[in-house]
Parts: sequence; structure tokens; C-alpha cells
Amino acid sequence: MTVFIATSVALLTAFAASPAAQASPGIADRGSATTSKGLEVAGFDAEVAAKNGYAIVTLPDGSRTSVRKELAESVSKGVTAPTGAILPPDGDYGTLGYDAEDGTCGLSWVRLLAMGSGNADLGTGFTVRLDWPGIWDINWRVNITDAGGSSQQTGYGAPSGTWTWSSTRILHLTPSLATAGIPFYSYVLLQDGTICYSLGPSTTEYIT
Repeated sequence: MTVFIATSVALLTAFAASPAAQASPGIADRGSATTSKGLEVAGFDAEVAAKNGYAIVTLPDGSRTSVRKELAESVSKGVTAPTGAILPPDGDYGTLGYDAEDGTCGLSWVRLLAMGSGNADLGTGFTVRLDWPGIWDINWRVNITDAGGSSQQTGYGAPSGTWTWSSTRILHLTPSLATAGIPFYSYVLLQDGTICYSLGPSTTEYIT
């Protein structure tokens, strides 16, 4: 059984981007109970894209991407190369490689550290590519399982326009081996409408 005690949310320091997704800084300092997996492109939200001056277009090979509205025609014709997320013609959430450590969008992580007296420090977060538009919204969950049962941590939020986010909560758990995992339906929605799903990292910790 999980009891929510307190919440604190903090932005991590942004770091230099590279074409490949990179680990969020400081993950190694949070303890061995931290695990990470990628964030992967799973689709686009055309309504959000339009609100922010973007359009979802189909490329000559059938792939889809999001571009500034003024570039939509030239990108769709193959005249201008896209710079954002690209979803292949047969790409959808069901085709993602769930074991991937690095994702196209970035990296997601979860941490669970025993604090004694049944208390545990739950941390989670993500970093998206700095060369893509920032966060618009998130739908983030963390599943918790211990000897007392299962529950889900909800109510997470991230500031719009940022690229890196983290949250910590102190939970009271049943002393036992506990698991914390980000479910696959947790996602980050970017300002250009790109939807990035977590590939579902999970971690275990013995709660004392």
C-alpha cells in the first residue's frame, strides 16, 4: 500500500544537445536504484501543432513530421529537409523497441531509494532533445508495487517550453521489496505536436 506524503518538483539543469538522446545529468549521482530508458516518437497531435504555428505533413516516402506552417509545402515536396521528429510510414506505438536505452526524443528515468521507517524517495523525470521544440504538456504516471499492494502516482506536471523535468516524492511503503516503474502510456507532448512515449524504465529497492 502506498501513502503519498509530500511532493517537490524541480527542473534539472539543461545540457548540451546532440543528435542522439543523452542521459539526464546527475542520474548517476542519484544512486544505484535509478534506471533509464528512451523516449520514442509515437505520433503527432495536429491540434497542438496548429496552436503553436506548426503543421503535420507527409513526406515523399510516406513518413510524417511536424514543421513550421510556412515550410509545410516545401517539406512535403522534399525540397526542404525536416528538422524535427520523423515517424516512418509503418511507425506507431506498437512497433517501438521497449528495451531501447536511448530514444529518438530523449531519455526518461525513475528512481526509488529506501529511507528507513518504511519511507522511500521516489524520483522520476525526463530530458527531451534541445534541438526540438520544448514541452507543451505531459501525461506522466509511476506504478508502485510492494508487499502491501499496488498503486499509481499521478498528478505530475511540467512547465511549458522547457526540455528537462524531474519530480521527487516521499512515499510511505510496506517494508519489502518494492518496484517503481513508468508505464508505457506515460508521454511528453512537445510544442510542435510531437508525442514522445516513455519506453518504460522500472527499478526495485528493498524498503526497510
